[in-house]
Amino acid sequence: MLPEIYSPRELVYVEGGVEAAEDLASFLKTEEREAVLFAGQNKKEVGLETEILSQYFIWQEPKPTESRTEAIYEVEVARSGEYEIYLRDDGLLTYYKLAQSWLEVKVDNQPTEQFSLEKTDHNLVRLGSLYLTVGNHQISLRVPSPINLLANGSFEEGQWPAVELFSTNKSSDEATFILTADAREGKNSLQISSGQNPVAAYTTINHFRLTDKYQVYFSAKHLQGKEPIFVIWQNDDRVEGPIWNPKINQFGTADPLTYFSSTKLAQANTWQDYNFVFKSQAGIKSAGVAFINEPNAINNMLLGVTKNLFDNVNVERVFGNPILLRLSITGTKISNPEITFKEIGAARYQVNVKRATEPYLLVLSTAFDSGWNSSVGGRHLLVNGYANGWLVDRKGDYVLFLDYLPQKQFTIGLSVFIGMIIFSLIYLGVMTIGRRK
Repeated sequence: MLPEIYSPRELVYVEGGVEAAEDLASFLKTEEREAVLFAGQNKKEVGLETEILSQYFIWQEPKPTESRTEAIYEVEVARSGEYEIYLRDDGLLTYYKLAQSWLEVKVDNQPTEQFSLEKTDHNLVRLGSLYLTVGNHQISLRVPSPINLLANGSFEEGQWPAVELFSTNKSSDEATFILTADAREGKNSLQISSGQNPVAAYTTINHFRLTDKYQVYFSAKHLQGKEPIFVIWQNDDRVEGPIWNPKINQFGTADPLTYFSSTKLAQANTWQDYNFVFKSQAGIKSAGVAFINEPNAINNMLLGVTKNLFDNVNVERVFGNPILLRLSITGTKISNPEITFKEIGAARYQVNVKRATEPYLLVLSTAFDSGWNSSVGGRHLLVNGYANGWLVDRKGDYVLFLDYLPQKQFTIGLSVFIGMIIFSLIYLGVMTIGRRK
C-alpha cells in the first residue's frame, strides 16, 4: 500500500516529547491534516519563526520535589504571548480534596493568583490564561490535600484482613489481631501477635493506577520478639488481596502472581514514623500494603511471642500532573501547493508540486528514517511522532523526488553484481568456444 505524501494545512509545534500527544488531542483537527513537530524528537531543528506555524504548545511535568503542597514547573518560552494554561486531570477529584473550585498559581516572583477550574471534554482542566514573555519561567501550583487511598488506615473502623503464612502447622494459638488503645493517633492501633507461624494483616490501595507514583506513611511500635516488617504487594491480576500461597499452572508459573517488596523496621519500643515511595512494575493490576510478624525463634525453637503495633497508615498519590500551555498564533496564512505523486521504483517517489507560493511542509507518512532524501533539500524532520517531513522553501511548479538512499545504494550494488555475473558468464562462454575451435 502506498504511503501518503501531502502538505498539511497547519503546523503545530510542541516543546516536549511524544508523551504530550495524549494532551494535544482536543486541540487538533484531523480533517485539517495538521502536522505536529515535537521539540524532543527534532532537537529544535525547526525554528518558531516559520510562517506556517499555527499553534505553539509547551508541555511540562513538575520538578521532582519532596514537597507535598507545591508543584513547580520550569518552562522555556520561545514566543511571547497570552497562553491558555491546562492541567492534566487524571482523576483530580479522586485523589485530592478540593475545598474550592480554584487552584493557587504563582508565576516567577509575581503575586499568587487564584485560577478557576474548568473541566473540558478531554482529560484536561483549564485554569485560565497568563501572559508569558520569551525566556525561562517558573510556574508554581499549590497542590490540594491528598486523599488517603486506604480504607480504615487508622483502624478506627476495625481490623484489616489477616492470615497465617507459609505453614503446614495448625493455627497458632498465639496468633492474634486486636485493636488496642495504645495509638499513635486517634483511639485505636492494630496489635499483631505471632507464635510459631508468621502472620500478616493487609489491605488494598483504592483507585490504583499503573502509571502513578505513591507515597506511603505509617507508624509502628515494637513490643517484643522480632522486628515488624512492612510489605508492598502488587498483583498481575485484579484480585482482592495478595496471593500468599499461589497455585502453579501448567507452564510452571504462578497464576495470578503477587510481587512482594519488604522492609524490616526498627525494634523501637516507642512510636516510629515511616514513609516510603513506590511506583508499580509493568503489568500490575492491583496493589496494597501489609504488615508481617515473624516467629520469635532460633533454629525452629520458639523463644516467645512477637508483638508489634501499627497505626495511621496513609497511601497517597504523588502529584505528577503535567501542565500544557497553548498559544494560538493569529494571522497565520497557509497557502498549500497542489501535491500529486506516484511510485516510480523501489522506495522512490516522484512528487509533482504546483502553485507553491510560500514555504511549506511536505510529509511522507512512512516510519522516520534519516536515509530518506528530498531532491530539493529542506530540513528533514520527524513529524507526528513517526513520519518523515521536509520544510521546503522552493516556490513555483516543479517535480521533486523522494528517495530512500540505502535502498537506492542496494539497487545500484545489486545491478552491478548482476552485471558482473552476466559478464562473467559471457566471458566463460566465449573462452569455451575459443578452446573448442
